[in-house]
Amino acid sequence: MRLTLRTLLAYMDEILEPADHEELAKKIESSEFANDLILRTKDTMRRLRLSAPQLVGTGMGLDPNTVAEYLDNVMPPDSVADLERICLESDVHLAEVASCHHVLTMVLGEPAEVDPAARERMYSIPTEAQNRKHIRPEAAHAAIEPERAQSGSGPVPPQFAPTMVIPAVRRKPRDIPDYLRASAWNQYRSLL
Repeated sequence: MRLTLRTLLAYMDEILEPADHEELAKKIESSEFANDLILRTKDTMRRLRLSAPQLVGTGMGLDPNTVAEYLDNVMPPDSVADLERICLESDVHLAEVASCHHVLTMVLGEPAEVDPAARERMYSIPTEAQNRKHIRPEAAHAAIEPERAQSGSGPVPPQFAPTMVIPAVRRKPRDIPDYLRASAWNQYRSLL
């Protein structure tokens, strides 16, 4: 097994076969550059203030599809060396590739646990949406005038009958602090 950035990422995320893992561990122990690269990769992934590569751009370092092609192992072999060189020169790109590899390892390695009630609710949403399209809203009830309801000029349906009359509460005027009052200039200007 060759010692490349992709194999180092697979070694760090522990997705290699046991025999390949042991072979690669021996190669890493004998290579000071590989040890330094693993430490640097872990350090760049932990840095909070490290920015992300730009979302739009051209070229190997600025196109987000190149990372996806690299991780999917569908990138042409001559471009793989260029991308790995960019990752070795730039902490931003190294952290991006390593973080994406780690996230994909976690997502693809373990099935997501979904609550059965949430799963049923999600699957019922499309049918509920279809049912809502077919429901016609009822006509709004006509409002009954309050005088008519109080005079008893006719039967009042129970949903429109007043249940309790709340008296209006007068609030005391509050003192407004000087710093909230309008300045004298604003009062003068309003008079003009």
